[in-house]
Amino acid sequence: MDGGLLREEGWLTQGEGSAFVSRPNELVCVRVSDEALASLPIKVQQLVDRGFHALVVELDVEGVPLDEPGENRVFAPLLQAIKHVEQFVGWIAVSASREDTRRALVNLATAANEREALALYPDVASAVEAYRAEAGEGEARPDARASDWGWIPDEATPAVGLDVAEVVLEPAELGEFPEQARELVQRGRVYLTVRIHRPRGWEPTSAHVTALVQGRDLVEAAGGQVALVAPAEDLQAWLRLLGEGQGFALVDSADEAERLHAAHSARGSKAPSLAEESPPFTVVTESEHEVRLRAQDRGQPNEVVLLGHTELPARIVLLGRAGVPALPGRLLQLASEDVQDVLVDLARFSDVEGERLEPLRKAIRRADQASMRVVFANASPEVGAMLELLGVDRRRVHPSLEAAIQALAAWVYGVAPFEELTLSLSREALTEALAVPAVPDTPSEVGLLAPNAEEALELREELARARARLDALSAERDAAQARASEAERARSALEAQVRTLRESAKADERRLLEHEQARRRAERQLEEQAASGPSGEAEALRAELEQLREQRALEVADLEDQLRESQAAAADLARVREELAELRAQSGAAGGDESSQLRAELEQANQEIEQVSHERELLREELESAGEMIERLGKELERS
Repeated sequence: MDGGLLREEGWLTQGEGSAFVSRPNELVCVRVSDEALASLPIKVQQLVDRGFHALVVELDVEGVPLDEPGENRVFAPLLQAIKHVEQFVGWIAVSASREDTRRALVNLATAANEREALALYPDVASAVEAYRAEAGEGEARPDARASDWGWIPDEATPAVGLDVAEVVLEPAELGEFPEQARELVQRGRVYLTVRIHRPRGWEPTSAHVTALVQGRDLVEAAGGQVALVAPAEDLQAWLRLLGEGQGFALVDSADEAERLHAAHSARGSKAPSLAEESPPFTVVTESEHEVRLRAQDRGQPNEVVLLGHTELPARIVLLGRAGVPALPGRLLQLASEDVQDVLVDLARFSDVEGERLEPLRKAIRRADQASMRVVFANASPEVGAMLELLGVDRRRVHPSLEAAIQALAAWVYGVAPFEELTLSLSREALTEALAVPAVPDTPSEVGLLAPNAEEALELREELARARARLDALSAERDAAQARASEAERARSALEAQVRTLRESAKADERRLLEHEQARRRAERQLEEQAASGPSGEAEALRAELEQLREQRALEVADLEDQLRESQAAAADLARVREELAELRAQSGAAGGDESSQLRAELEQANQEIEQVSHERELLREELESAGEMIERLGKELERS
C-alpha cells in the first residue's frame, strides 16, 4: 500500500471464504507506507471479509510521533486493524525493522493498555515463523496424537478392553462436539479424553459450554465418561455457573484421565434404566389444550385421602424479551382472573447475554404472595443458572414443557393428593410491556386478590401521573430560578459597566478642563507676544502650540476609543434586553414581579448610558471647537 487508490487484487476473488469462514494455512503480508496508513483498517476489513484471517502488517514508516495513542497517525489505524481481526478470532502481527519504531509502538500500546494485543516482530520472516508455530506447522504445536501430546509413550498399550477416544477440539469445532460424540458412541467408544486448544484472546461462551454438556450427556447415556484435560479457568467457571462442574472428569493430564476411565469401567457403570427415570405421574392423554395425568402408586398411608379426579386451569405464557418487565403485572392480572397455575415458557431465551432477568424474581415473589403456582419451562442451562443466582428456587426451573408440567402436578399433589389431574391449558404470548403501572417492590395496602384490584391499579396510575406532573412543575420552577439568576448576573454586569462609563466621563471632563486652561494660557501668551513682539518668544509659543496640537490628537483618539466601547456596551445592552424579553415570555406569571423590577432597572441603566453618550458627544464638540480656536490662534501667530 503506497497511498494511492485502494484497489482489490485479483487473487482476492479466487477461492472461497468470508468473515465467518476463514481460509486455513493462508497468510497475507501487507506492506504499508506513511501515505497509506489511514487506509490500513479498510484494507484489513477487505481481507477479513474474503476469509483471510492471518495477516502480517509490515510498517515502512519514517518514525512514530509521540502524541496520544488514540490520535497517533501510526498507532491509531494499526490498533483499529488489530481489533477488527481479533473480532473474527484471527491472527495479526506487526513487523517493523527500525528499533525506534518498535520501541515507540510498545510505549503507545502500553499507554493504551493494549500491550497484549500488539504482536511485534523485527522482520516478516520472524512473524511468519511465529504464525507457523501458532497454526501447527512448527514444533511449537504438536499433532493430535497421544504419543506426541505426551499422554502415553509410543510403546505403551492401553488397558485391555478399554477403547479411549482422544479428541482435540479447536474453538470453531466445539459446536460439532455433540455430533462427534454421537458418532463415537455408535462405534462403541464411550470413553472420551477431550483437550480444548485455546488460541490467544479466545474466551468460552455459553454456546460452547452447552455443546460440551450435550456431548457429555450422549456419552453418559451410553454408560461412558468424558474427561477434560487441563481446562481453562474461565471454562471451569462456566461449568460451575451452570451446575455442570460435577458432570465432567476434570484432570491435569491424559494419564490421569485414562486411570479415571479404567476405574469407571471397572465399576461397571451402566446407563440409567427407564424405571429409574420414569416420572412420578403418567400422562394418560395429551393435547394442545388439555393434559391428563395419573399419579403412580407412592405407598401413601391409609389415612391419606386421595381425590378421585381434579381439574385445574393452567396458563402457558410464552415470554418474549420485551415482555420480561411486564411479567409481575401480568401475574397479578391472572390472579384476579382466578388462574392459580402458570407455566412461563422461556424458549426464546437461548442465552443470558444482555438480558435483565431481575423482573422474573419479582414475579415469583408476587406469585407467592398471591398463592399462585408458577414454574418455568424450556429454560436453557445458562438461563437456569442465572435464575438460581437471582434467588429463584431451581425446582421451579425446568428444561422442557413436559418436565414443567410434571413439576406443577407434583406441586398440586403436595397440596391435595389426587388419583388423576386434568390441566386445561390456555396459551398467550407476552412479548411487550403492559399498559399498566409497574408493580412496587413493597406490598401495597390493597390486597393482591381483593375484588377492587382494578381500582387499586387505577389509583396507582393516577398517583404516578400526579407525581409526573409534580416533577414537571419542579423542573419548570428550577428552570425559572436559573433564568432569574442569569438575569441578575446580567443586571450586575450592566451596573458595573455603567459605573465604568461614569468614571470615564468624569475623566473626560477633567481632561477637557485641562485643555481649556491650556488654551487660555496660549491665548494670553499670544497676546503678550503680540504686545512685545520679540521673535524668541514667538518661537517658544509655536513650539507650545505644536505640543498642544499633539496632545489634542491623542485625546481625540482616546475619546474615539471610548466612544466605540460605549457603542459596544449599547449593543450588549440590546442583547440583554432581548434575553430579558424572552425570559418574560417564558417565565409568565411565576416571575412577573421580578421581571418588572429587572425591566425598570434595565430602562434606568439604558437612560444613564444614553446620558453618558450625550455628554461625550458634547465633550467631543467642545474639543473640536477648542482645536479650531488653536488653529486660528496659530495662523494669527504666523501672520504676526
